[in-house]
Amino acid sequence: MLVENDEIPGIRDNIERLKTIGEPYIFGMEPEYMELWLLGKGFQNIRLCLLSELEMMYMKTSTLPTKTWYVVTAAC
Repeated sequence: MLVENDEIPGIRDNIERLKTIGEPYIFGMEPEYMELWLLGKGFQNIRLCLLSELEMMYMKTSTLPTKTWYVVTAAC
C-alpha cells in the first residue's frame, strides 16, 4: 500500500489523496508477511482475506488482481 504500482487498483490516487490531506500512508505490509508479524505482536486467531477472495465469495466472480487490498481479523 505504500508503493505506487499497477498491481493494486487505485493506489496512486489513494496515495496522492492522503498526501494532500496530510495523512500519508505510514505502514503497509504484503499479505504473505502480515500473519507472522501479527503473531510476533501477540495476536492469535488471525484470519487474512484478500479482497479478490471476498469478491469470489460474494459476487461469484473476481475482477481484482490476486495481490491487492486485504482484510485482517485477529484477537489479542
